[in-house]
Amino acid sequence: MITSHPPPELLLEHASGRLAPAVALVIATHLEFCQTCQTSAAEMEILGGLLLESQPPADVSDGLLASTLAKLDRQEAIQRQQAAPVHKGTIPRHVAPRTLTPLVGRAYEHLTWNRVVDGVEEARLPLADRGHRVTLLRARRGSRFPFHDHAGNEYLAVLEGGFCCSDRPFVKGDFASCGPSESHGLTMDTHDECLCLLVLDGPLLFPAAEDAALNAVFRL
Repeated sequence: MITSHPPPELLLEHASGRLAPAVALVIATHLEFCQTCQTSAAEMEILGGLLLESQPPADVSDGLLASTLAKLDRQEAIQRQQAAPVHKGTIPRHVAPRTLTPLVGRAYEHLTWNRVVDGVEEARLPLADRGHRVTLLRARRGSRFPFHDHAGNEYLAVLEGGFCCSDRPFVKGDFASCGPSESHGLTMDTHDECLCLLVLDGPLLFPAAEDAALNAVFRL
């Protein structure tokens, strides 16, 4: 059961189209799992439309249209990037949500996975958003993602399985976020495998000497 959701102000920014593409992706992925937040976002979009209609016309710069069209072209290019197809006759272990299929295809098995620590792997996603790191984390039961600080914001959506953070369980569909003032570590002890979408707008900082090599890994 989903118990962790984006804060209302983040949903409102998503509904109004003000989020960076990477953050919008993780919010949209949570929405695909969560009927409660789908309803809230739809209500916010209706309210935003009514407020927009009540505003007087505003002058815009000559370059605004060209800039907007360029952003749309970049997003369309991303959506055309189809990952290698799953071979006919195979059944993927996990099927990707629709929000991620333009980036990963139908499933995750064909992605390039790199070891982070024992039992934890990462696959970077090709989203054209230079200010953010967009990645998938995959971890097996009994592994841990080391204690770390945040130089920016962290956004996460659980795609499969689950984990515990400060004794709080997170399961499939849950959303989690942390800001620069927060620190934590993750323990994967509730499911055989955990798969998460992770978005960062700043590096992760690992204070323990044994984890120091990860500081070079989790830069933007």
